Amino acid sequence: MAVPRSVLRLQARTLRWLIHLLQAHFSKLIYKYYHHVPLKPSYSFAIPCRTSPAKGSIKLVVYNPPSFNTTTLPTGSQASLTPSIPRDAKTPASPRTKFRGSQKRPCVLNFHGGGFVLGTGIDDERWARSCTELLGAVVISVEYRLAPEYPFPTAVQDGVDALEYVREHSAELGIDENLIITSGFSAGGSLAISVPMMASDLRRERGEKGTEKALYSDNHAESPKELPLVAGVISFYPGLNSIPTRDQKASRMRNPAKRMSKLLTNLFDPSYKYPATLDQGHQYLSPGVASDEVLARALPRDIWLLGCQDDMLCEEGRIFAERLGRNREEGGLEKEVRYRCIEDTVHAWDKRPNPVPKPEPIYADMCAEVRDILQ
Repeated sequence: MAVPRSVLRLQARTLRWLIHLLQAHFSKLIYKYYHHVPLKPSYSFAIPCRTSPAKGSIKLVVYNPPSFNTTTLPTGSQASLTPSIPRDAKTPASPRTKFRGSQKRPCVLNFHGGGFVLGTGIDDERWARSCTELLGAVVISVEYRLAPEYPFPTAVQDGVDALEYVREHSAELGIDENLIITSGFSAGGSLAISVPMMASDLRRERGEKGTEKALYSDNHAESPKELPLVAGVISFYPGLNSIPTRDQKASRMRNPAKRMSKLLTNLFDPSYKYPATLDQGHQYLSPGVASDEVLARALPRDIWLLGCQDDMLCEEGRIFAERLGRNREEGGLEKEVRYRCIEDTVHAWDKRPNPVPKPEPIYADMCAEVRDILQ
């Protein structure tokens, strides 16, 4: 029997409130105990929703690199760890940035995790620190709207709006529109892949072509002008295939006892994957089973995928990485895929107060590889 939407909304809002309460009253003590100082955002602002029929605004949280030579004057934004602009803000702000100097930065457009039900733009501050310090990148974390209030495909549509905004306002933000990389964790890892896919499809519907300036001459697009909208994809333990049930995924684990809590997955799945008649193989919901034509056109050459060994999503990530990297003669897409499975780790291990192993060396390795291809 399906859980009523009103019950799902109550459960989601209660859980968000409890998480907010925990962060507000105990996060400083926890981080002090583990000698970790979270990176504060440089500022945040909101943009209007354009793709989704459900109108509203999307909050973008910006982390500038230490050496960023700009004077940023974002209208209505605040450099605060608390959400300065509500998700339903009626008058979205826009940044006004005076950029000094000719060097534009790469941009990491990041999507947080939380099963499309939980999470905020500051959840991935460890990753943001690595990207800003080691890549010199501007990190823009997207607070897409959450289910069950906003079910599929709202999160993907909000991600497309964020990507298009960053491209359109790249000069104001001091970034190179040809050096935008999507990244994400868990649900956000799926968005890091599905957002470029939807953006590519919408561009084709509008009859537009990608910029002729490109990081690479060979991105496996249909024509030299039809290039991916992003220069790279970095996806941490993503959900890529919603066709198998959670129990079927858990049965493939070496230790099913380490599966994600059913209390969470029983909230996440019906909240986002709505209505019940939704095609579980839809390409924006299950990008891992999207067609070769879409993946070849929409995804860039360079892709990073990271899995957790004791995670029910690990197997679908490995299968997807192999598919992307195989030769065309073998049924693959000939992408440059760097896949890594972190041993003895569970889903979202790096979001714990004192994660083991430490994620920073892993992030540093990925940033070094990204830096090599951007140079």
